[in-house]
Amino acid sequence: MDAGFQFSGTLAAPQVRGEATLADGAADIPALGLQVRDIEAQIKTPDLSHLRYHAKASSGDGLLQLEGETLLDASSGLPSKLRLWGENWVATDIPEARLWVSPDLTLNRDSTKTRLEGELTIPYAQLRLRELPETATKAHPIWWWCRLASR
Repeated sequence: MDAGFQFSGTLAAPQVRGEATLADGAADIPALGLQVRDIEAQIKTPDLSHLRYHAKASSGDGLLQLEGETLLDASSGLPSKLRLWGENWVATDIPEARLWVSPDLTLNRDSTKTRLEGELTIPYAQLRLRELPETATKAHPIWWWCRLASR
């Protein structure tokens, strides 16, 4: 990781100049069976009043990306816009649950509200119970129908 920032201004009107970069990162989360690889992230300030960020990471055969911008104006509530998108990203891969996700989400934040919009497609999911409680009755098949987004 490489980072260098200069801070000035006030809490109400912060000014930031600099950049931080992470390349070839990796993380394992054993409880979820998650192996995140090829992590890259960058935060930079194109001017004294904005932060721009971009990140990406792979899990399984999928890729997840994030990009966004924040206006460094506390009086306006630090307005921000983020977009998270990806395809076939392995979110969990343990014996009890296997889940792949393909998000296309946008988060907008201003001084009065935060709004999350978009689609979260689940191209693959498999859930397995280790054991049933003694009080469980005979299971009946349940069919879940999912709308698959076509692009």
